[in-house]
Amino acid sequence: MADITLKYLTELVAATSVKDGDLLHVNQDGNDRSLTAGVLRSFLTNSIHPIGVVMFFASNQNPNNLFSGTNWQRVPGYGRSIRLAGENGSDVLQTGGSDSVTISADNIPAHTHPVKIKTSAFDHGTKTTSTNGQHNHNIPGYITTQDSNENAIAGGRVGVWTNNKQTSDNGSHNHSLKIGSHEHTVEGYTEESGYNNSPISTKNQYINLIAWYRVS
Repeated sequence: MADITLKYLTELVAATSVKDGDLLHVNQDGNDRSLTAGVLRSFLTNSIHPIGVVMFFASNQNPNNLFSGTNWQRVPGYGRSIRLAGENGSDVLQTGGSDSVTISADNIPAHTHPVKIKTSAFDHGTKTTSTNGQHNHNIPGYITTQDSNENAIAGGRVGVWTNNKQTSDNGSHNHSLKIGSHEHTVEGYTEESGYNNSPISTKNQYINLIAWYRVS
């Protein structure tokens, strides 16, 4: 019958008008055959969307309603990105990760900050010491042998004065000390410190789609 023109066949107005029980004409190895539309749909669905396949939709579609006789579930994990599973498939559908990370001291190397500070120049001028009033100073010391008036005797032996001697009184006085203009350089390091330690976003630019995967 392959070479026979089947003039009694008419064209379908639309594929949506085909019911699962409707018969379709096909030619198999030169022989005319017929099969139901439902069988053809099932064959095409299983060929294009085998078990385990994932479909993405840009609208709120449900493949359970689109492909009769199949069972689909939503891919879990709202807002998650796709990461490739291991080659043996043992971690398929596992979730993890975070959209932000908080850095701690263990995430950065220990460090310090150099500090070099130089004071401004300032002339302290001439300063005056305090006045301690009229006074003298004792002079303990060694001398040669003395006479009765405590005068040194030439050629005598070395000894000490019987009584300490004093300097003459110079009256009440003070001294001037000139400091002059100068500056100081300070160098060192700051202590290690941290700040607010706010979480850092690790989220990339993204687009949201609805994802389903076939389970049977």
